[in-house]
Amino acid sequence: MDQSEFPLRGRTLAMLREEGAAEKRKAEAARTAAAERKVPTKRAKLKQNADTMSDLSPDLPVGLGAAEDWRMARSLSHLAAFFRNERKYPRAEALYREALKIQERLFGPKHAAIASNLNNLARLYQEQGRYAEAESFYTRSLAIVEELFGPTHPKTARRIGNLIEVYCALGKYPAAEDLYRRLGAIAQNSPDEVRGQIEKKLKAVAVMLNNRAARL
Repeated sequence: MDQSEFPLRGRTLAMLREEGAAEKRKAEAARTAAAERKVPTKRAKLKQNADTMSDLSPDLPVGLGAAEDWRMARSLSHLAAFFRNERKYPRAEALYREALKIQERLFGPKHAAIASNLNNLARLYQEQGRYAEAESFYTRSLAIVEELFGPTHPKTARRIGNLIEVYCALGKYPAAEDLYRRLGAIAQNSPDEVRGQIEKKLKAVAVMLNNRAARL
């Protein structure tokens, strides 16, 4: 064998090893870049949550602590909904109230998240037949959404429908009829999709009011 082949073979192997190492480095760099794009760091996530909350309320202090509190309130509300569906009402009530405390500390007394939690608590009381408490919380929730979104917004319409049901349960039929007429006026001026939802509520309430009239 020609001895001159050995240096050539050595150089070829060295080149192959270098190419293999370069390809390996290139693949590793690509995996690292993909991971960085796909999985933000924990600090980036917290900052994103803080920025989101800043958009929700100009009075909310921006910071990682506020972001954690906001996430905690949402988690408590989700857990409360689970216990409510399981009819474990005392546990659900305690969790909703704890979430409400956090939300009020973050946002003050008037915020969409607070209105939602008040509505959840009212529904919880309504399911237990605690209608006086349900009335109080539905009324507070209605006042907030009406101020934030306006008197004809779908959120306002849903709160009105909920309050009508409680008025009927409490025997406050004149108040229920007043809200029934108001809800009907909202339905007439709403888009088709929203009108359909409101009309379902109107039909259910009409049955309650008609049953009351039949008993008189």
